[in-house]
Amino acid sequence: MDKKVGATNGYDVERRYKIPAEILKAGRNQIAIRVEDNGGGGGIYSSNEEDIHVETTEGKRRPLAGEWKIKADKVTVAILDSVHHTDTALYNKMLHPLFQIPVKGVLWYQGEANANSLAEAEIYKQQFPALINDWRAHWNKPELAFYWVQLANFISGGDTPSASPWAVLRDSQTAALALKKYRSGHHHRYRQSQGYPPDRQNNGGRTPSSDRPQQNLW
Repeated sequence: MDKKVGATNGYDVERRYKIPAEILKAGRNQIAIRVEDNGGGGGIYSSNEEDIHVETTEGKRRPLAGEWKIKADKVTVAILDSVHHTDTALYNKMLHPLFQIPVKGVLWYQGEANANSLAEAEIYKQQFPALINDWRAHWNKPELAFYWVQLANFISGGDTPSASPWAVLRDSQTAALALKKYRSGHHHRYRQSQGYPPDRQNNGGRTPSSDRPQQNLW
């Protein structure tokens, strides 16, 4: 007999449920947990695996940590601020349809979302050229012009006196200059308090002009 024994809301709230004796049977019993997750990692977790257990009235504990069988019951899409950061949403809905449209080139603006840590900024050295090569392959243009604006000379929250993810990210961007038809634009002349330049139109105009001979993208 299936019977609900409790429910709790809040990802950081400890769950503790009392199972009535009358719903148990002699021998093997099965525990089913319904998890509704609207964001984050989800699942059943604890900083101490011993906290995940079932305990008898005599005080005997049996651990429940480890692998569980899982079955998706219902999947919905919630309108959250971070939904546009979902990889599949970005690629399938915002990028893939564009591969059917002919383009002359690409203007790429910054990359601060990949500079939250030194590790992220380092791996960008592989991610950025991989993205460029993938786009060129899908547009079937091996030398598709790709112009980029370097991350600003800005002191981000992740910087320390000895390490700067933004500086490492700028270096990772520069490493992609080894690719053909790949040109850079800079706006280090702006104040450090400005993560974005106040005159974006001027900055955008200077970027393609760095290539010789000049190629008009518009």
